[in-house]
Amino acid sequence: EGAVALPLERWLPAPGQGVVTVQGRADAASLAPLFAALDSATTRCRVEAERAVVAALGGDCRMPLAAHAVERDGRLHLTARLGSRAGRLVDAGGDAPPSEAAVLGADVARRLLDSGGREILAELEDNPS
Repeated sequence: EGAVALPLERWLPAPGQGVVTVQGRADAASLAPLFAALDSATTRCRVEAERAVVAALGGDCRMPLAAHAVERDGRLHLTARLGSRAGRLVDAGGDAPPSEAAVLGADVARRLLDSGGREILAELEDNPS
Protein backbone atom coordinates (compact mmCIF):
# COMPACT_ATOMS: atom_id res chain seq x y z
CA GLU A 1 0.00 0.00 0.00
CA GLY A 2 1.02 3.59 -0.50
CA ALA A 3 2.54 2.97 -3.93
CA VAL A 4 1.54 5.39 -6.65
CA ALA A 5 1.90 4.72 -10.36
CA LEU A 6 3.76 7.52 -12.15
CA PRO A 7 2.53 7.87 -15.75
CA LEU A 8 5.35 8.19 -18.28
CA GLU A 9 3.66 11.18 -19.90
CA ARG A 10 4.42 13.20 -16.75
CA TRP A 11 7.30 11.33 -15.12
CA LEU A 12 10.02 10.39 -17.58
CA PRO A 13 12.96 8.51 -16.04
CA ALA A 14 16.62 9.43 -16.28
CA PRO A 15 18.38 8.03 -19.37
CA GLY A 16 19.34 4.39 -18.87
CA GLN A 17 17.39 4.19 -15.61
CA GLY A 18 16.96 0.64 -14.37
CA VAL A 19 19.40 -0.94 -16.83
CA VAL A 20 21.95 -3.34 -15.38
CA THR A 21 25.32 -3.26 -17.10
CA VAL A 22 27.92 -6.00 -16.92
CA GLN A 23 31.51 -5.12 -17.69
CA GLY A 24 34.52 -7.36 -18.18
CA ARG A 25 38.13 -7.13 -19.21
CA ALA A 26 38.73 -6.98 -22.95
CA ASP A 27 41.39 -9.70 -22.67
CA ALA A 28 38.98 -12.14 -20.97
CA ALA A 29 37.57 -13.63 -24.16
CA SER A 30 36.30 -16.68 -22.28
CA LEU A 31 33.64 -14.45 -20.69
CA ALA A 32 32.19 -13.32 -24.02
CA PRO A 33 29.68 -16.23 -24.29
CA LEU A 34 28.46 -15.54 -20.75
CA PHE A 35 27.97 -11.86 -21.52
CA ALA A 36 26.23 -12.68 -24.81
CA ALA A 37 23.71 -14.80 -22.92
CA LEU A 38 22.81 -11.75 -20.80
CA ASP A 39 22.50 -9.38 -23.74
CA SER A 40 19.11 -8.04 -24.78
CA ALA A 41 19.10 -6.46 -28.24
CA THR A 42 15.91 -4.55 -27.38
CA THR A 43 17.34 -3.08 -24.17
CA ARG A 44 20.67 -2.30 -25.85
CA CYS A 45 18.86 -0.42 -28.62
CA ARG A 46 16.71 1.56 -26.19
CA VAL A 47 19.70 2.56 -24.07
CA GLU A 48 21.70 3.50 -27.16
CA ALA A 49 18.99 6.00 -28.14
CA GLU A 50 18.73 7.42 -24.61
CA ARG A 51 22.52 7.75 -24.27
CA ALA A 52 22.71 9.50 -27.64
CA VAL A 53 20.50 12.25 -26.22
CA VAL A 54 22.85 12.64 -23.25
CA ALA A 55 25.92 12.70 -25.51
CA ALA A 56 24.43 15.27 -27.89
CA LEU A 57 23.57 17.61 -25.00
CA GLY A 58 26.83 17.09 -23.15
CA GLY A 59 24.85 15.77 -20.21
CA ASP A 60 26.01 14.33 -16.94
CA CYS A 61 24.29 12.94 -13.86
CA ARG A 62 23.49 16.45 -12.62
CA MET A 63 21.72 17.66 -15.78
CA PRO A 64 17.92 17.77 -15.36
CA LEU A 65 17.42 15.47 -18.35
CA ALA A 66 15.05 12.57 -18.86
CA ALA A 67 14.84 10.15 -21.77
CA HIS A 68 12.77 7.04 -22.33
CA ALA A 69 12.74 4.75 -25.35
CA VAL A 70 10.29 1.95 -26.07
CA GLU A 71 9.89 -0.40 -28.99
CA ARG A 72 6.41 -0.71 -30.48
CA ASP A 73 5.27 -2.14 -33.76
CA GLY A 74 8.84 -2.64 -34.93
CA ARG A 75 9.85 1.00 -34.30
CA LEU A 76 11.79 2.67 -31.55
CA HIS A 77 9.94 5.58 -29.94
CA LEU A 78 11.99 8.05 -27.89
CA THR A 79 10.79 10.89 -25.67
CA ALA A 80 13.18 13.27 -23.91
CA ARG A 81 12.70 16.15 -21.51
CA LEU A 82 15.06 18.90 -20.38
CA GLY A 83 14.27 21.05 -17.36
CA SER A 84 15.42 24.43 -16.15
CA ARG A 85 16.13 25.34 -12.54
CA ALA A 86 12.98 27.48 -12.60
CA GLY A 87 10.85 24.47 -13.55
CA ARG A 88 10.44 25.07 -17.29
CA LEU A 89 10.24 21.81 -19.21
CA VAL A 90 10.97 21.21 -22.87
CA ASP A 91 9.92 17.91 -24.46
CA ALA A 92 10.83 16.35 -27.77
CA GLY A 93 10.27 12.96 -29.32
CA GLY A 94 10.56 10.90 -32.43
CA ASP A 95 10.69 7.40 -33.77
CA ALA A 96 12.89 5.39 -36.10
CA PRO A 97 13.81 1.81 -36.90
CA PRO A 98 15.69 0.19 -33.99
CA SER A 99 18.82 -0.02 -36.14
CA GLU A 100 18.95 3.79 -36.12
CA ALA A 101 18.83 4.23 -32.33
CA ALA A 102 21.83 6.56 -32.10
CA VAL A 103 20.59 8.70 -34.99
CA LEU A 104 17.18 8.91 -33.33
CA GLY A 105 18.73 10.03 -30.05
CA ALA A 106 20.75 12.75 -31.78
CA ASP A 107 17.66 13.91 -33.68
CA VAL A 108 15.54 14.11 -30.54
CA ALA A 109 18.33 16.06 -28.81
CA ARG A 110 18.35 18.52 -31.72
CA ARG A 111 14.59 18.90 -31.39
CA LEU A 112 15.00 19.61 -27.67
CA LEU A 113 17.55 22.30 -28.46
CA ASP A 114 15.36 23.82 -31.16
CA SER A 115 12.36 23.92 -28.80
CA GLY A 116 14.02 26.03 -26.12
CA GLY A 117 16.67 23.66 -24.84
CA ARG A 118 19.54 25.91 -25.95
CA GLU A 119 18.34 28.61 -23.58
CA ILE A 120 17.96 26.11 -20.75
CA LEU A 121 21.47 24.73 -21.32
CA ALA A 122 22.91 28.26 -21.37
CA GLU A 123 21.16 28.99 -18.07
CA LEU A 124 22.47 25.76 -16.54
CA GLU A 125 26.01 26.56 -17.67
CA ASP A 126 25.81 30.14 -16.34
CA ASN A 127 24.50 28.99 -12.96
CA PRO A 128 26.03 25.59 -12.15
CA SER A 129 25.09 24.10 -8.81
